[in-house]
Amino acid sequence: MFALIIGIDDYQLNDIHPLCGPVADARAVATYLQDRLKAPRDHIAILENESATRAAILQELRRLANDSRIQRGDPIVIFFAGHGSEAAAPPEWETGGANTDVQLTLPHDVYCKSGGKVVAPIPDRTLGALIEAIAREKGDNILLIVDSCYSTSGKGFSDPSELVRSVPLPSDFQLHGRLDQEIWSLFPTNNGLRSRVLLSACGPSDQAREFEGRGRFTAALLDLLESCQIDKLRYCDIVSRMDINPKYVSMCLLMSSHFIFVC
Repeated sequence: MFALIIGIDDYQLNDIHPLCGPVADARAVATYLQDRLKAPRDHIAILENESATRAAILQELRRLANDSRIQRGDPIVIFFAGHGSEAAAPPEWETGGANTDVQLTLPHDVYCKSGGKVVAPIPDRTLGALIEAIAREKGDNILLIVDSCYSTSGKGFSDPSELVRSVPLPSDFQLHGRLDQEIWSLFPTNNGLRSRVLLSACGPSDQAREFEGRGRFTAALLDLLESCQIDKLRYCDIVSRMDINPKYVSMCLLMSSHFIFVC
């Protein structure tokens, strides 16, 4: 088993409100993989806060595709907890319909200057292409877990004790049509993050929330994994067996009848 674990509480730009739970979530996931699934520590790359820059995240995803230690069919886990957002797609992007927004993952250094350029968020299509590259080299046994959200509007309830894992973009922000073209042009038909087995804290229009220093979704997922016989658990059973209040989170899952973490 190999994994890339990313958790971002604090962002370099002060205008982005900090979170309390992503780093704790990331460490809990890494601990579970090592203690329960016996994944070697050197098989797990962990990026936290200032180490989770855009360049580092993309580099680690590329590394999974090129790691000679990973044999085809080995389980690969990719976990992200932190802020997400959404933006209008550039006119030249195929996004499945007019006025379709692009889902974005926010690295630690987003909107800050690096090398004379402003660091962009990471679009869904970029992550999807990188994960497709991993699958082409290492097989389809990839689990992507996302405890983040993209919608910046509420769903009719508000609890001041909870933090939402999304932020609105600056009013003048625009995605450039050639952003990451060298990555996604290799896989022009990839379906973004939903092209593989995906466990997500919420759907595109819902919100991922954290409470008392943990993401509600990650905490509930790990509670389930700790309490069940893991070699009997199928991906398609996870959502129905998680003990989580639907008021706070909805989940989406690309259905798979495969058993979780099985080679």
